[in-house]
Amino acid sequence: MKHTSKHPLYHTWSGMVRRCTMPSCGAYPEYGGRGIQVFAEWAEKGPLGTNKPSNGFLLWLEYVETNLGPKPEGYTLDRIDSEGDYVPGNIRWADIETQNRNRRHVSGRLGVRYVRQVPSGRYQVNVTVSGNKRLYLGTYDTIEEASAARDAFLKDRD
Repeated sequence: MKHTSKHPLYHTWSGMVRRCTMPSCGAYPEYGGRGIQVFAEWAEKGPLGTNKPSNGFLLWLEYVETNLGPKPEGYTLDRIDSEGDYVPGNIRWADIETQNRNRRHVSGRLGVRYVRQVPSGRYQVNVTVSGNKRLYLGTYDTIEEASAARDAFLKDRD
């Protein structure tokens, strides 16, 4: 496979690796920032400045093709155990409803909630309540403080 970046699943693999390994990625605080990792063999990148395919992508693709099969229309990569890593046996194709049910700290009264890193390097916490009202919970020095604030808010709402 000469041009792996043109493979239909390349961006799925690349996004998985970025979320878990690149602090500059917007989703990093919810993945790599809280310890979610990618199976070491799958995380390997190809040599920079070459057209050599990524060994990690090829190993991940082989696993996916053998164990998950083709990606169904409208489905995305999901971790079966949302607290677990991207490892063999913990990934699947899932639709949006399945992924929403699989979220950590989901409450029927709350919508999407975020902890995100802002340009200052601090972590901002926002939650969406009642389907569309956005609440700002504060900005914190560490992801642990931000996550604790979010979790405390969610616990009080349950």
